[in-house]
Amino acid sequence: MTLFGNYSYLIPPVAPFCGLLTLQEDERYEQVDDVRAQLKFFEQLDQMEKQRKEEQEREILLKAAKVKIYKGTQCH
Repeated sequence: MTLFGNYSYLIPPVAPFCGLLTLQEDERYEQVDDVRAQLKFFEQLDQMEKQRKEEQEREILLKAAKVKIYKGTQCH
């Protein structure tokens, strides 16, 4: 696991030796000193990921239940 854990996709690769802008030079990025805001942001990401996984699991269980009901109603 990297220093940034699961959130490494949020941090673009920086290669100043290739002539690219550093994060300090790129106007799309703003340095944030508010650690609480950063923590809240990552907590919200975690919550969204948890909800997404729960929804996926619920869909899988519903599909499995439908298959079971369907197989139980077939005539052999």
